[in-house]
This record gives sequence, structure tokens and C-alpha cells, in this order.
Amino acid sequence: MVDEKKRRSFLRRNRDLILIFSIFIPFYYANIFTQPKSPFEPRNESYAPYQRHTYFTWRFPFVSSYFLMLPENYNPQKHTYPTVMMLHGVSRHMYGGKVLSRPEMRAYFPFIVIIPIAPWGYAWTMPQKKLLRPEALPIAMDILYSVEKNYSVDRNKIYITGYSMGGFGVYGALSRYHGVFAAAIPTDAVWEPAWAVNMDNIPMWIFNGKQDNQMPVEVARSLATELKQQGRDVYYTEFPKQGHGVWIQAYENPKLWAWLTSQSKVSQ
Repeated sequence: MVDEKKRRSFLRRNRDLILIFSIFIPFYYANIFTQPKSPFEPRNESYAPYQRHTYFTWRFPFVSSYFLMLPENYNPQKHTYPTVMMLHGVSRHMYGGKVLSRPEMRAYFPFIVIIPIAPWGYAWTMPQKKLLRPEALPIAMDILYSVEKNYSVDRNKIYITGYSMGGFGVYGALSRYHGVFAAAIPTDAVWEPAWAVNMDNIPMWIFNGKQDNQMPVEVARSLATELKQQGRDVYYTEFPKQGHGVWIQAYENPKLWAWLTSQSKVSQ
């Protein structure tokens, strides 16, 4: 009888909280399983030749999703393939993945392409201590390892790129997951130059817009300068008339992808 009274008292005191969670949790997981409908804009267009995958993990929230594109005529018995992991921004779309899905691009650049989706409310990583959001980068890396295990990935040619929030993720991955990537392309993002010493010494091509009012271009320049002074193989491209959104110009440049696929851990 005493336990029953305690239970009822607990329910009365916390009924609003219980109600909120009973509504929020189904909505949250429905969002993970169904959103975004496509990694590209407009969302209502087909995302083929990508396939959507659900990924279960021991990390909270225990389930995530990603989009995967295999090369045309994929043949794991005969070939291993260069692989690109692409980290989206807050809007959860990946323009670069759409570029690589074009028939002419697939013919020249037979990449395995992975577009992990950060769970709602997550950031890939936290470049500032005051940014109190959970990190999705460990989930993205688990997805990469899973693809590496189950598909014919050339382990000497694993690349990473991302824009804005995803650019932070690129810098974070190079700082925390060593020996994985052969080259990196961060765009529309900044990273403290003092933290550059923690990054893997791999080829990088950095893109920023001079008019970007979200990412201080002075910090981006300082980072590129610091990396070059450390003797690293770094390109820095700044678009003088562009603001936030230079990933479009970067990803549309075939020379970028030719440069990327030429990079290999074997040659470093």
C-alpha cells in the first residue's frame, strides 16, 4: 500500500514531464527514421543512385541513418574503391554528394560515397566549449568503419569533406581519428590555428568566402598559414565576393575531385 501511494505521488508530481517525453520520444525517433527524406535539395526529388540505410549503434540515440552510393559496375572481387565521407551542415543536405551522382562524374570518379545524417539536435563536433550540443562525429566514424568492413574500400584512399557544421566535423575528425584519411576538404568553416598541431598531416584543400559573416575569414586564413608553416601540403582558396556557401563552387570544380582521388596514404 505504501509503495502504491509513492508511485501515485511520483506520477502526480511528474505527469507533465512524463507527458512531454511520451510525445517527444516517438517524434524524435520518427524523425531519425524518416528525415531527411533526401540528402539533397529539392527534397522531393529522387536520391538515386544512393540508398538509404538505417544504422544501429550502442551510442545514444542508438540509431542513425546514412546514404550510400556505390560506383557503377561495382565489383568487390576485382577492385577496391576510393571512398569519400561527406558531412552535411545544419540543414542536413550535401551538395557535393549530388555532384558526384551525375553520370559523367561517376564515370570519371568511381567513389564509394557515404553521407551520414546527424541525429536531430546534434552537431558533428564542438569547436567551442560553450556550444552545448551532443556530438555526432563518433556515430559518423562508426558508420565509416561499418562501410569499410562490408564494402570493397581502398583503405589508402579514404577521404573526408564537409561544409559549415560539417567543416567543423572535418577538422575534428583529423584531430581525433588519426591514420584514417588520406586527404580532406573542409569548406565554409574555421578552426583555431593553435589546434592545428593535433591534426593528421595529410593533404588538405580549404575553401572559404571572404564575405562570410558566419565564419571569420581571418581565422581561416590564419589556420591555412599555420598549417603551411608546419610544412603541410595545404591549398587555401578564398572566394573574394562570396559569403557563406562556397561549397557550391568548390564541389562543382572537377579539378577538386581529380586532386582528391590522386591522394593516397601510400604516397605520403
